[in-house]
Amino acid sequence: MAMSRMKHQMNDVMSKINDASSLVAAGSNNLAQAAQEMAEGAMDQSASIEELQATFADITEGVEKTSEKLNETYKIAQQYAKEADNSHAYMTGKGYFSKGTASSSKLGSIIYWNDKSHVALVTYKDSNNTIKYTQHSSSTQSTVYKVYSSSMNVKFYNWNN
Repeated sequence: MAMSRMKHQMNDVMSKINDASSLVAAGSNNLAQAAQEMAEGAMDQSASIEELQATFADITEGVEKTSEKLNETYKIAQQYAKEADNSHAYMTGKGYFSKGTASSSKLGSIIYWNDKSHVALVTYKDSNNTIKYTQHSSSTQSTVYKVYSSSMNVKFYNWNN
């Protein structure tokens, strides 16, 4: 009987060890699954960060290219401004034209816009100093003649006789 009781207690202890080891195994599986999910989340975050870094690199490259193009455009604009200044010197330097004003202008005078590369020809002027001009245009105009206004940012060049 003592042997039977001891056997029964041993079976009981073994059953409890077996149950405990099942619980440890289940806990270990849960921990492994949680670790796997954390690793996958970390990998997803890493991939997202890499995508963000690539996006930032693309944006930076775009900004650098835009900056380069702006610098090129600025240099071209400076060259055009220099050429415009040279054209003024050419017009007056050859003696064909002299710098004038609205009041000294006459038929055939050239009107030059200071803020853009644009010219027009004085085609009408009366005793009240009303000046009309005609200009070239790449679009259809509603009128051939336009009226000069003193608020216009222009220079006049009068032809010399």
